[in-house]
This record gives sequence, structure tokens and C-alpha cells, in this order.
Amino acid sequence: MISRYLEPQDAAAEILFGLIMALTFTLGATLVTEAGADRFREIVLGTVTCNIAWGLIDGALYVLSDMFELGRKGVRIRQVKAARNRAEAMQRIREEFHDEFAAITSHAERQRLYAEIERLVLRMDAPAPRPTRESLAGAAIVFLLVSASSLPVLLPAVLIADAATAVQIANGLLIVGLFATGYAMARAVEGRAIRVGLAMAAIGLVLVLIAKALGG
Repeated sequence: MISRYLEPQDAAAEILFGLIMALTFTLGATLVTEAGADRFREIVLGTVTCNIAWGLIDGALYVLSDMFELGRKGVRIRQVKAARNRAEAMQRIREEFHDEFAAITSHAERQRLYAEIERLVLRMDAPAPRPTRESLAGAAIVFLLVSASSLPVLLPAVLIADAATAVQIANGLLIVGLFATGYAMARAVEGRAIRVGLAMAAIGLVLVLIAKALGG
């Protein structure tokens, strides 16, 4: 279902964003766990609410981006339909698609493609730049991915009474999550999955070590 609305690497990027956001909070929690359980609970609550807020923001940006793309598509369709002659219409189509087709087609093939695109465009209605069912569903998925990234912090806080232990486990889960998400992102683009996963985990580990050096 997710792949219907988000490319695998985009979905992984949303999860990475949420994990890193959560990790910044748990690093702060590492420094203040001695202040007591109440302070720790405040930080956990801040982690969850911050990820929820950013999930809402990212979801809204997803919808706005989709609306922008619909608006741009509508402008191109109207430009082709409003062309004074066929040569001008073909020029509009070339401006839109030349860079995409130039490397993989010959001149003759492009001309046939442009002619077919023109035929289809003249039969299309320009879409209105407004939220669609698909964009709202995609925004909901973005929200869930970012919000769910706070679970590695929330679960230890709920299940483990000792704040210091809960923070350490949360840090470990977040670093494992960074590795797994980086690995999945690289696999989606046939990259060096283990290397990317380790690099993402290393980023998390470095942040933890910095917190330790500051007295955590």
C-alpha cells in the first residue's frame, strides 16, 4: 500500500527523519535521567508530540507538493491547447519532455512521441490544483511513518521502570532502526545496503558518544 503513494526511498527518508528527531530527544534524556522520572516522562512526551507535529507538517507538505504538480500540469495542458498552431503546440511539448527523452530516443522517435502526446493532451481536461483522495492518503501515510518513529522511545519508557535503563534501550533501538532504514533505502535503489545502513547507524552512535562526553 505504501508503495502506491511513496517511492521506497521516500518512505525510508520519512522514517529516518523521525528516528533522528527522536534520537535528539533521547540524547537529551540521557543527560537528565538523574533529575528524576518526572523529567524523563516529560522528555518522552516531548519526543512523541514533536514527531506527531512533524508528521502533520510533512503530511501537509506532501499535499501541497501534489497540488503544485497538478497546477503545473494544468498550465502545460492549457498552453498546448491554446497554441496558435501545431508547431507552437509541439514546441511546448518539446520544452516539457526533451530532457527526459533525449538520451533514450532518436529524433524521429521523439517526433512520434510528441505527436502522440499532443493527441492525448488535446483530449484531456486541465486538472485543478486541489487536494485529491490520493494526496490525502499519501499524507496520512507520511504522518504515520514519522509518528511511528517515536515508538522505540515510547515503548521502553512504558515497559521499563528505571529511566536510565529505558533511555539506553531507546538509544539502542533507534540506532538499530537507523541501520535498518538506511539498509532498506539503499536496497530500494540497488545501492550498497550494508554500507549505507552502517553509515546511518554510525551517525546515531556518534551522537550518543557526544552526549556521553558531555556527561551523559
